[in-house]
Amino acid sequence: MKSLLLLLVVLTLSSVALAQVPTGCVHLKNRYVSKFLGTANNHDADRRNVAYDSAAQKWTFTKEGDWYKIKHKDLGEELIESVQNYNGNYIFTWIPKSVVNDGGAEWKIYGSGRAGQYYIKNKKLNHCVFADEWSHRVKALGGCSEWNYEWEIIPVSC
Repeated sequence: MKSLLLLLVVLTLSSVALAQVPTGCVHLKNRYVSKFLGTANNHDADRRNVAYDSAAQKWTFTKEGDWYKIKHKDLGEELIESVQNYNGNYIFTWIPKSVVNDGGAEWKIYGSGRAGQYYIKNKKLNHCVFADEWSHRVKALGGCSEWNYEWEIIPVSC
């Protein structure tokens, strides 16, 4: 019985480690609120707020080395983590004027341990993206361990 349990644990960990992150066009659905990542109103001249919504919006994942770039398909705006915060760092899209190359627009995407669920962690600030149920915003903190940090990545046609 112990051997069988050990084998199941090893197979589960192997499948998580080997989980392929889809690239190209995707929808991102948060496990906790069961809603999709989407853009909202402008925050200022450079950034657009990111929230969750019932309607799916298309995002593109591009792998660059060990990191991913996440861009809103229709707007062409990269997903970034800001140091601006209130109960978590704000997540925005960057309205294109200049390139964000300080790591704030680069993401590590890896399996959470649940089939089809991923964590999205920022390179620069080392925080994971989560759905904040109270503010209806998408933010980032260091947790990376609860349902509200888990995202389903659903491949879609571009």
